[in-house]
Amino acid sequence: MKTRSLLAGLALIAATLLPEIASAATTAYTTGNVNMRAGPSTRYPRITTVPHGATVTVYGCTQGYSWCDSSYRGLRGWISGSYLAFGYQGRHVLVPSYGYSVGIPIIGFSIGSYWPRYYGRYDWYDSWDRDGRPSRWYNPPSRRAPPRVVHPQPPRSGQMPGRIVRPGGGPSGWGSSGNSPYWKPDNQR
Repeated sequence: MKTRSLLAGLALIAATLLPEIASAATTAYTTGNVNMRAGPSTRYPRITTVPHGATVTVYGCTQGYSWCDSSYRGLRGWISGSYLAFGYQGRHVLVPSYGYSVGIPIIGFSIGSYWPRYYGRYDWYDSWDRDGRPSRWYNPPSRRAPPRVVHPQPPRSGQMPGRIVRPGGGPSGWGSSGNSPYWKPDNQR
């Protein structure tokens, strides 16, 4: 009987606190143009670019406040905490430095129901595995091969290339007076 009363009391307390926890979102602004991503890393797809000075809602951040689950103009995604700031005690401070002080919750990331809810309509959604990595069937755009280096062929059968003329005459001993402004003896370099 005591156990039931205790559980009922805990349930009542949880129900009372739940709205406060849900409304624990913090308003922040961006300190530069920053990409909102589908997960807490640059390896996740870009949702949009949030412009400098835009107001965003922060729901929570990963450990160390490095990435924050945020919303901007109806879009939901993850923004680097290094690009988020808010007002605190009359100053503008970065989320990683003061997130703990204002009570931004530390949250984890799991694709689970998050991705279908927010990203199901995106073109890339079906090409990513549910663990947040490109699927093995995903073919990213190919990168161009570096340009081929072509080395000139040496002259054949004793042919010599044409005479090489150096601008400015060249260094002393190479058929010039040595007065070139670019020529300095070794001991003056």
